Amino acid sequence: MPTDGVARDVSVQVSAREAAPDLVLVQAPIWGISTPPLALAMLSAWVRQHGYRVRPVDLNVECYLARGAKYERLWELEESLLFWQSPSRVEEFILDFADLFEAFVASIAEARPRAVGFTFYHSSCQISLHLAGLIKARAPETTILAGGPHASRYMAGRSMALHPGIDVVVQGEGELALLEILDRLRTGESVDDCPGTITKRDGVAVDHGDRAVMANLGALPFPDFSDLDFSRYRDPFKLPMMSSRGCVNRCIFCNERPFWRGYRGMPAERIFAEIESQMARYPQVDTIDFQDSAVNGNIRELERFADLVIASGRKIRWTGQAVIRREMTFELASKLVQSGCSCLAFGLETASTSLMRTIGKNAANGAAPEQVIKDCARAGLGCAYNFMFGLPGETDLDAQNSMDLLRRCAREIGTVNPSPAFCGFCPGTLGFENPEKYGIDLTANPNYWRSTDGTNTFLTRLARFEAFCSLVDDLKIPTTYRSRLLMDRERAIANYHLVQGNSEEAAKWFKEWLAREPNDRSARARLDECERQLGAG
Repeated sequence: MPTDGVARDVSVQVSAREAAPDLVLVQAPIWGISTPPLALAMLSAWVRQHGYRVRPVDLNVECYLARGAKYERLWELEESLLFWQSPSRVEEFILDFADLFEAFVASIAEARPRAVGFTFYHSSCQISLHLAGLIKARAPETTILAGGPHASRYMAGRSMALHPGIDVVVQGEGELALLEILDRLRTGESVDDCPGTITKRDGVAVDHGDRAVMANLGALPFPDFSDLDFSRYRDPFKLPMMSSRGCVNRCIFCNERPFWRGYRGMPAERIFAEIESQMARYPQVDTIDFQDSAVNGNIRELERFADLVIASGRKIRWTGQAVIRREMTFELASKLVQSGCSCLAFGLETASTSLMRTIGKNAANGAAPEQVIKDCARAGLGCAYNFMFGLPGETDLDAQNSMDLLRRCAREIGTVNPSPAFCGFCPGTLGFENPEKYGIDLTANPNYWRSTDGTNTFLTRLARFEAFCSLVDDLKIPTTYRSRLLMDRERAIANYHLVQGNSEEAAKWFKEWLAREPNDRSARARLDECERQLGAG
């Protein structure tokens, strides 16, 4: 790999500003490369406000910049989805970037910070754990922290706490727990029982419960991007922001709900003040990327924000995610466009309003999705629409209604985002915690759940997904999933049959997958197991 120069840059990043930072914050691959990581900037500002020295390091963008021809397309969505689901490919990546990772670990061992914190997403989990183990071996006195969505107790948090490289797993939003951990480390006090964390004792994960959330988001400092060079990212003129946490909906499949624990928003004046401050500090920025679950969680504050931007005369562009609701009228969409909104990504999921109620889209009560689509398009607002497949209670007619919506609104829809996970339920989601309420049978495997009446299986969802993607292709609608078929369909179908106990079918599909991906060691091991079972039979 062409890592000359990059490894030296990483070493400088850890120790250039302060010889001995109290905290190093890390984003490991693989993650987005459009903008600097917002989580690193938010936590950096928070701990600096409280007198601690911090060094944020985006190893993800370092690897992206040193990627070479072999990994040229790895950070494209369709490639990254396949990559982080293949442990053997991630292991190969780790070997290829060994020099870069070694330089980073060596700089940590030299700087000896009190703590190193990793932000864990599903896609960055394997590499984050690898790096945590290396750091703990070289600097055993440094406390290694895990946080972020995938560190939730409902995801991998408990098993993460048992990893030899991890000391503390922070739950939910990290500001208050992180500050207490740093305070304790400074005074030499144990961090073993800090509220809002999971730790290990005698080989057992111990959950210390939740702590209060940040009630007043407006009191948070503006995110600090001073260590993160915008020019290194794909969209150097775009700045990430959050104006709220959580969502007004209670979607039964949503794994963000237990993380944020309710909706909280900032006043419009606070949001606008942050934009003014950040654009004065980074004059090259002309676009704001709101990374909220839903920028329209509070319609009054959203409209007030638009009014402030319009009145100021400031020319900006901004984007965000949104929920379907009846207040998203042509008049409001027009005002948002006037304030600089260029795109909203709606969590539509289905064209069926009755199904929306079933799956917890409370904000959509009284809304007409097709009217929202047409009003936004008429106002000149480019929009993307997420779709899911095989939602609990979804009938063939519901699925057909979504297809018909595509046909009727093909010209008004800016982009579609079909979910290649179809519809899943991980621990912590309302569907997982209350499966009987929604007619869900999770007994075989949560990833391959079936409806209790047997009409909705993984194969049902696969068929609906692929029919949808094929129609999108036929209609030439822009899409984030540029394939008519599920890209890892052979492996996915093989795993489904394996869960069902059908070794013969599983083996057939594993062979087809390995013909495409011969280096997938996990699939090879599962094929071997299927063939042993067939031989024993």
